[in-house]
Amino acid sequence: MKKDNIEGRCFEMTEEDFSRVRQIWSAGTKEAHSFITEEWSEYWSNAKGNFEKELINLLNERYVWKIDGEVVGFMLAQRRRNNHAYIFELYVDKDRRRGGIGTKLIKELKKRYSSLAWHVYEQNTFIEFHKSKKLGFKIHKKTLCKYTRFPKLYMEWTEGEKD
Repeated sequence: MKKDNIEGRCFEMTEEDFSRVRQIWSAGTKEAHSFITEEWSEYWSNAKGNFEKELINLLNERYVWKIDGEVVGFMLAQRRRNNHAYIFELYVDKDRRRGGIGTKLIKELKKRYSSLAWHVYEQNTFIEFHKSKKLGFKIHKKTLCKYTRFPKLYMEWTEGEKD
């Protein structure tokens, strides 16, 4: 498969997608958060449990990007107040990254909401993607994660807002 082939479509996630989504998340989260070392193994155990709970029970915006029927990326978000959604997870299969799939998933959510937000660790391996101008997210504040004590950025996109 070609990395730059994103000729796929966004679909609402189904139970049949969960297994592949778990695989992408497990590999992606460890890579994105490689700065969180083995000493944080309890954090990772909790993160896995939280991911399962979010995926199955809590989040009401669950999308996958499929190419030829295969899930190659996903996004989990929650509808909040006044046409606003909070993005909890966004991952793309390692072999499909840098091809525009993450951007397309965010664009799908932007069609449904006038504002989006997420928290991103400042040391996240993919921080440049999160901060890219084409996505339009702005940093609103920096805080320390209460579990890891690593800095997190609160970022928000608002429809029609200029740089």
